[in-house]
This record gives sequence, C-alpha cells and structure tokens, in this order.
Amino acid sequence: MFHFFKSIGYKPSYEKPLNNNGKTNHYKDKILKKIEILINSKISWKILHYSGHGEKDFGDWILLGKKKRLEVIKLDEIMELWKKRGNKNPKDKLFLILDCCSSNKWGDILIDKYQECKNVYM
Repeated sequence: MFHFFKSIGYKPSYEKPLNNNGKTNHYKDKILKKIEILINSKISWKILHYSGHGEKDFGDWILLGKKKRLEVIKLDEIMELWKKRGNKNPKDKLFLILDCCSSNKWGDILIDKYQECKNVYM
C-alpha cells in the first residue's frame, strides 16, 4: 500500500504499528489516540489501514493478547473522533482500508448511520 500511494504523489508518513505483547495496559486507548492524532492532522487525505481480526457480526477490530480477546474498536468510536475533529476542512477525507473479517459490516453502518459525515470512504 505504501508504495502505491507514494507512486501517485501522496506522501504518507509511516507510523510504527503498536504491539501490546499480550498486555492489556490501555492498548485500545493508545490506538484511539493515534487515530485521533491522524484525524486532527493537517494532512487532507487521512488514510487509516487496519489488518487484523474482525468481529464476526459487526466487523469491529479485535485486539488480541495471548490467546484471548482483549478489547474491540468500533466504527462508532472512530466516527465520533471524525465528528469532533478540530480541523474541519471541507477538503479533508478519511479513507478506511480494512483487511479483516466482516469489514463489510462497517460499510453498511457508514451508509445507515453516518450519512451526515461527509468525506468518509471505505
């Protein structure tokens, strides 16, 4: 993905993936904070990529530790950050690129629940 966006002139900044090493110490909070920083950045194309486990019924991101589910990140949490962002430039776009089970459920939720949130793509 990195090379594709670079080839079309997008200058992505690479953020090292977080690794919880099987610990629950505010791992979800750290991820949501990184997402909030991205959403509030001056970059107009905000690309959020997730590869991992998705919850069967809702597509929520499953954060795993040592052989057990720790927490989930829901689309609602990301959309709340998008709605509350400080920099509401009309040219801003949020692209959600998901590689997880049931990620199509987030697309359904975007259409059904977040029609007022413009410039969010999946």
